[in-house]
Amino acid sequence: MKTHFLAGALCLALTAPAAAQDTETLARTYVALPGVQAMMDNMFSAEALVTQFMSQIPPSVEVSEAKQAQIGELMAEAMNEMRPELERAMVESSSATFDAPELEALIAFYETEAGASVMAKMQPMMADFLARMGPRLTEMQQTLVPEVVSILQAEE
Repeated sequence: MKTHFLAGALCLALTAPAAAQDTETLARTYVALPGVQAMMDNMFSAEALVTQFMSQIPPSVEVSEAKQAQIGELMAEAMNEMRPELERAMVESSSATFDAPELEALIAFYETEAGASVMAKMQPMMADFLARMGPRLTEMQQTLVPEVVSILQAEE
């Protein structure tokens, strides 16, 4: 009985690294999908980055189109320099978050025409959402700052 238990434990110990390697390989495949790469291209574009930036500043702050273009280009250049690191982190996060069947399902879906379309629309949808809600979220956060400061300064 003890021998069977040890043999089973050894099998589990040997299959865990293989499963992790399989998950990492699948995560790399997922991140390399054309739809995922296009999504990252869109996310790191000057237009998307400046839209996100503008959603985080108060509506009362006016920024000219020329300055927005400069800010967008500056941010896009910085993000694209970090892209290899970001992709590695995405692989690591994907392999840590999803198991092999989930990654296989993601890959299968995003390889389809519908999946590629969904992926292509995700960033513009989020940009639209932030444009609609960003100013309101910023306003809400600003109203909470005094209370947050109060909590942080309070004795425990």
